[in-house]
Amino acid sequence: MTFEGRLDYESFRLSKSDPSVLAAAAAIEAEGKTPDFAIANGGLDANWLSARGLPTVSLGCGQNNIHTIDEWQDLTEFHRARRIALRLATEQ
Repeated sequence: MTFEGRLDYESFRLSKSDPSVLAAAAAIEAEGKTPDFAIANGGLDANWLSARGLPTVSLGCGQNNIHTIDEWQDLTEFHRARRIALRLATEQ
C-alpha cells in the first residue's frame, strides 16, 4: 500500500497582541462572552488568508459534531456569532 501526501492548508498561529485577535476579542467581550484562544485543527479560510499576509481570526458559530451524521447547530450561538461578525465589520 502506498500513501501520498500533500499540503492543502498552511498552518499559522497569531499572537494575542495581533490587531485581528484584539479586535475579535473586543467584539466577543461586547457580546458578553469570554474569548477562548484555542488552536483549531483543520483547513479554514483563515489558513489561506493568513498564509497570504492577511492575519485572520476564525470564530465559532455554534456547530456541533461537525461533519458527522449527528451534526447540529446551536442557533443561540449562531446568532451570537452573527452579531460578533457584524461588530467586526462595522465598528472601528
